[in-house]
Amino acid sequence: MSPRVYLMTEWSAYLYYLRLFLWPDALVIDRSDYPVVRSFFELQAWGGLVGLLVLGWLAWRVRRRWPALSFAAWWYFVTLAAESTVFPLAEPVNEHRPYLAMLGLGTASAFALRGLARGLERMAGLRRGLPRARHAWPFALLVTLTTTALGTATFLRNQTWRDDLTLWLDATRKAPNNPRAWLNAGNAALQRGDVEQARPLLLEAHRLHPCYAYVQMNLSVLAWKTGDLEESLRWTDDAVRCRPGLALAHYYRAAALERLRRLDEALEAYRQTTQLDASHADAWFAQGRLLEVLGEATGAARAYEKALAANPLHADAAMRAGLLYHYRLRDPTTAIAHYRAVLRHIPQHYGAHYQLAMALLQSGRKGEAIRAWRAFVPLAEAAGDRASLKGAPGEFRAALSDP
Repeated sequence: MSPRVYLMTEWSAYLYYLRLFLWPDALVIDRSDYPVVRSFFELQAWGGLVGLLVLGWLAWRVRRRWPALSFAAWWYFVTLAAESTVFPLAEPVNEHRPYLAMLGLGTASAFALRGLARGLERMAGLRRGLPRARHAWPFALLVTLTTTALGTATFLRNQTWRDDLTLWLDATRKAPNNPRAWLNAGNAALQRGDVEQARPLLLEAHRLHPCYAYVQMNLSVLAWKTGDLEESLRWTDDAVRCRPGLALAHYYRAAALERLRRLDEALEAYRQTTQLDASHADAWFAQGRLLEVLGEATGAARAYEKALAANPLHADAAMRAGLLYHYRLRDPTTAIAHYRAVLRHIPQHYGAHYQLAMALLQSGRKGEAIRAWRAFVPLAEAAGDRASLKGAPGEFRAALSDP
């Protein structure tokens, strides 16, 4: 969206936020279907600008009589300016953007309630032929009624936010032409394991946006969960066609190929993923798994190390790299470094403790190996793993038998 188009759209966005403040009946998590203005001659463009100019003029007119009210109005306009002027954001409007600006609207509302309370009190005093009383009680009554109504609306809105599915289903009702709302609702249902509820939601997202790669990826997962592996692959093929530069689409396609046991093709798809996104740790890890299956130990170890470089907390990658260096590549020194990487993040990792002791012993570092074995023994005893303790190398058994 160009800055000019975004600016013209944001003129009406100011009024949209104001409308939600006054009557918050259309609150929705995602309003990406908000209409975008392409020409100044559209009513939304010039009408929004006229509305802003009128409000700005009124705020200027009352600056001497009610300076706080004028300040509140200008606060609203200025604090929204960063998101609603010439810096295009992903969506034209979003509910969280006017939070700071609402301080101005809240102040203006307090002035309005106070003025209304004074008017009601004055009318009541005149009708009864009484002198004008203090306006505190009608003001308090108005504030009580207003806050009660808005508090109830807030409570009901919080019920919508109780989980992802209710939140996004609400978005589909309020923004039915928003494919992202349908996508996220379908994904939430899928996360619950409810494929029957997820299917129509995702298909509606696909109908609204036929080339939306994230929809196809979710439909691929749905097909996989229902056992249709060929259909799962077809959806990922479609996702790659729609977004050939999206690494995640290639990753989903690789996973679909792997489930079909087309391992060479899956490996190539995982490689395409990391060519597009070198920090995709899961794709590197998947390459390591497949290379292990294909008997390429060196390549697998390097792939695991790439996964670990992309995500230093990936303990499985460190562990599998360690095992490859230890037993397949006969490099216990490098294996030790990987086992210790696992233990830095998971100090009680059972396998890493055992393998570290073995690798240290194999490297001739007997003292370190015995200390590592002693750290392993309590874990083995707690797990009831008598076999590992009985089958320990003689050096370990002798060290444990020493007083």
